[in-house]
Amino acid sequence: HAGDGVEVRPGRAAREALAMARRGLDLIEPLDAAARREAELPLLALRLTATMLTEGLSSPAARPLVAQALALVQDLPVSPDTAALWHVALLVHVTGRLPGTGDLAQRFFERAQAGGDAQCRAAAHNMVGVNRLHGGHLTDSIAQFEASLALAEGSPPPAAPILLRDPRIEALSYLCLTETVAGRFARARERSAALDAFIAAGTDLISEGLGRWFQVYAHVYRRDAAALKPVSEHIVALLEARGASPALQPHRMALGWARAQLGEAAEGAALAADALARYRAQGSRQGLVGLCAMVGEALRLAGDREAALACVRDGEAAAAELGDAYARSTLMRLAADLALDADPDDDHAEAVLQEAAALASRQAAVLIEAG
Repeated sequence: HAGDGVEVRPGRAAREALAMARRGLDLIEPLDAAARREAELPLLALRLTATMLTEGLSSPAARPLVAQALALVQDLPVSPDTAALWHVALLVHVTGRLPGTGDLAQRFFERAQAGGDAQCRAAAHNMVGVNRLHGGHLTDSIAQFEASLALAEGSPPPAAPILLRDPRIEALSYLCLTETVAGRFARARERSAALDAFIAAGTDLISEGLGRWFQVYAHVYRRDAAALKPVSEHIVALLEARGASPALQPHRMALGWARAQLGEAAEGAALAADALARYRAQGSRQGLVGLCAMVGEALRLAGDREAALACVRDGEAAAAELGDAYARSTLMRLAADLALDADPDDDHAEAVLQEAAALASRQAAVLIEAG
């Protein structure tokens, strides 16, 4: 189901996958420790991913699986075979977003360089790139995504999308966003055009969803609401027609932001706030700092200062919990703007604006620094 719609039809596909994983884990229970350990890795990866898609990583059902996955990943030999590495990659991808697991991406990278195929090494570069991006190191992350793309484009794709996405499309997606934020607009447009070509040629639905989201997010960073609105309307309608999807809510937030920017402040803010609430209710945490800033901005335009401040507080809490630094300057700018709305002579707010610009400058986030 990975390329055929786990994310697009999570209700049916993920439930079936979860049942298969449980059955498999029951079947290997009588085996000796060595044989059980070898068989456990792909089954646990499947079970954890299916649980994440149906209930979220914060659910009671997911917590013991996360602990089991982390123990399994940390205890693996230095150079497992390529097939095992792909399953480790999935576990690292899922659990590496959690507090206290920031070194998993680097450790997986080292293992992949020692024993993985080119696609596996490309996925490892992407993981380190995401880790560096969320740590606020924009230039370093771009270098990792470029290295991934060079590896992935020079070798055939994996037989099955174990990571639930094509490493080439993941690298292009992040480059579309990061090079936009870094002010490399011509390069970002080239990445976006390459994404369009890959999607038009045919790819799995999850990779397509990833690419479209980062194209949308690049529009938000460019503050191009007029270009964003029709794109988001199309994607939201498509996802709603396909059924419930974890990918739907961020696109609804982006559409709400665009509508608020284009004069439909009340309607846009209501849509964005509803989408954020649904996103959090499903246990999703990825990208939460930037999403809180986006929704808070829509609420500010609608005149709902208290709700916008609540978004700032939620975003700051998420940044502290997840160690997510790359969207903090956007959140700081929103907090300062809200303070200046209440008191245009607020010296502290002016200082926060300067601090946000300095942080963006240190991260090489030219677009954010310019404000």
